[in-house]
Order: sequence, then structure tokens, then C-alpha cells
Amino acid sequence: MKKIILVLMSITMLLSLSACGGSTAPAATPAPVPAAEPAPTAQPESEAAPAEEAAPAADPLEEARLAIMAEDDARAVELLDPLVKNGDPRAKYLMGKLYLDLYYDAEQALPLLEEAAEAGVSDALADIGRAYERAGDYGSAEQYYSKAAEAGSLYACYRMGSMYNSARVDGLHDFAVSESWFLRGAEQGDSDCLYGLGRLYAYGGMCQDNYGRDAEKALYYLQQAGERGDALNVLGELYRSGAASNDWTYAEDGGLTFRTTLEADPARALDCFRRALECESPSEFALDNLVSLGKDLQEGRGMEQNTELAKEAFRIAAEHGSEEAQQLMQSLG
Repeated sequence: MKKIILVLMSITMLLSLSACGGSTAPAATPAPVPAAEPAPTAQPESEAAPAEEAAPAADPLEEARLAIMAEDDARAVELLDPLVKNGDPRAKYLMGKLYLDLYYDAEQALPLLEEAAEAGVSDALADIGRAYERAGDYGSAEQYYSKAAEAGSLYACYRMGSMYNSARVDGLHDFAVSESWFLRGAEQGDSDCLYGLGRLYAYGGMCQDNYGRDAEKALYYLQQAGERGDALNVLGELYRSGAASNDWTYAEDGGLTFRTTLEADPARALDCFRRALECESPSEFALDNLVSLGKDLQEGRGMEQNTELAKEAFRIAAEHGSEEAQQLMQSLG
């Protein structure tokens, strides 16, 4: 009985504590343990620098080209000689050009150029033609120029046109053939052929009583040729005198067809001669032509007298080294 009473008393005490707000604390939730950071990957103390690539070996052929451009011919020959001995066709081509252009030795140049051409260096064909032309063998020159033109050489077109205009092929002049060769290059914008065609129309066919002169075509093609002394000099001559009275060509019926004449224009002539002297490739004839123009203007010879324009012509000519022009300018005061 006593045991029952003790149990009941214990229960009563527990209930009393609960009623007073006491409670047992909940079990503490353990704090999460942070995950361990991965250990850093060990870095090598020093990384080896990448190996430098060796500089490409210099190309002796390219060095020779650069030496030729720099007009260092001795260096070019030094570089080309061993290549030629080893049979390099490109080196033979360059060496042949050196003999032709530097030493004016067609006899030495020809074998090298011919060997280069046989090995497939098509650029050599035009230079072979040039060597034969220089040697006076115009038949062989025509043969190689023709081959070079077929291979795309515009310079060869220019030389073919020039040879036919000067009757160097079989001793015969052929205006139409000359015109066709110049046109072939001019249509592709070649400055030499544009000049050749303009000059052909300006003066007409050589050895054929100025056959084929056409002032309008001459002006067009010479202007298209650009700022080059030879073309500007011919333009100056056209403007200086105007179209000559024999500016005609044969018609299909055998009669004469006259072209539109070009009026003389001394001021334009002076400008053309000046530009012909001041461009990168000056004309060797422009200085004398400028002095002659000044005299014509001073004296009213073939044109209206114009002292001021004459003084300007003499002044420009004197600045380019003409002692005669200096004296004439001083005489005019």
C-alpha cells in the first residue's frame, strides 16, 4: 500500500512542475561541420618558357630580288651565282636580266634567259625578245615577243606594236598590225600600250606619209596613259601646233577621209611640257620643246604673240637647267 502511495505522490509532483511552465530542454542540434576545402593543386615552382621557333632561313633568291631593286648589283650577282650553278631557272632568269640591263650584254644574257624559258619561266620570253631586238635580229625578236604576248606579257604587246610601226619586221611597216598590238595591251590598261597607241594616232604611221593620224583618238589615249613624260610631251606637241593639215586617212573606196582638226592651245601645251619635266619619268624632249614654245610665243610664230606666256615658258625651262631659256628670259626684262 505504501508503494502505491509513493508512486502516486511522484506522479503528482511531476504534474505540478508541468503546470508551472517548466520543461525539459530539447536535445541540442549539433552544428553542421563545414566541408573541408580541397587542398590546392601544387604548382611547379617555375614553368619552362616555350622554346622559341628558329627564324626561317633567308631565301637567297628573294634577297637577290631585293638587291636588284636597291640597285646593289654586286650583291645580287653574289647571291645568284651559286644558284645559277645549281641550275635554278629563276636565278638564271634574274641573272640574264642583269646581263641585259646592267651590262648590255645580250650574248651573255641569251643563254641564261633561254634556259629559264625552257624550264617554264614565262617572264623570260619577253626579255629574250628584247635581247634579240637589241642585237638587231628582229625576226627572232618578233618570234619571242609573240610567244610572250600569248603568255600574257603586256610589255611584249607594246614592243610588237612598236616594231611594226617602225618597219623592223621584214622591213615592212604595217599600221593596222601595229594598231592591233597596241590596242591589245591598251584594252587591259597597260600604260606603255596606251602611250604607243596615242603616239601612233598623233603622228600617224611612220614611213607611210602620216597615214592614220587621228587627233581625237590621240588625245584620248595619251591622256589615259597617265602622268608619264613621253605621253605628256606628245600631248604638248599636239596642243602647240594643233592638228596638221594632213590629218587624214584612206577611206574604203580609196579616197581620203579627213579628221577633225585640233586647235592650237599654247597655254595647254606649256602645261603639258611642264608636267612632262616634273613627273617621275620626265621626257628628254620636253625641255627643248618648252624653249621652242617660248620662242614661238615671243615672236608670234605660228600663234598669237604672248610675251607673258613666253616668259613663263622660259622661266620653267630655266628652272630645269636651260641656259638658253635663262638668257631669253633676261632679254625680255
